[in-house]
Amino acid sequence: LIGLTACFRAIDGGKADDYVDSAWLIVLCVLLDKLDGTAARLLKATSKIGLQLDSFSDFVTFGIAPATLLYTMISRDPTTFAAWHSPWAIWMLKAVTATYVLCGCIRLAKFNVLPEDAGGGKFFWGVPTTLAGGLMATLVLLAFKYEVTAVIVWMPWAAMFLGLMMVSSVP
Repeated sequence: LIGLTACFRAIDGGKADDYVDSAWLIVLCVLLDKLDGTAARLLKATSKIGLQLDSFSDFVTFGIAPATLLYTMISRDPTTFAAWHSPWAIWMLKAVTATYVLCGCIRLAKFNVLPEDAGGGKFFWGVPTTLAGGLMATLVLLAFKYEVTAVIVWMPWAAMFLGLMMVSSVP
């Protein structure tokens, strides 16, 4: 629900403060995701449905919410982000954000079907969605705090890179 609220803040607001709020909600979810997983393991309260619900929550929070934030920030400001406002560039922005979301979905589905001992429990395959979404939100926060909009201009390419890294086989 917090990830969904991050989407609402980005969509409904349209001001810098709304985008910052959205990014902070995503960062909050990074912490809550870690706490949730740790608590489930400590309490031995893991279950198959818990795994599926966690992945679905991660998909909304670290896949859809960062993509929504990125797309709404850039598409609503043709002055600051003029490079992304030609018909071709808007199409590319949509394709890049969709690719990021799709890669997050594939990564989470892949994670759910891998055996528990994949990687020997010592490492992840590819970039975790939590890390990718958290990095996207952190870039937004830094860009607004230090008034460096050039960071946001390049973020679609960072999203594409992070998306591809999520589905990579890099340990």
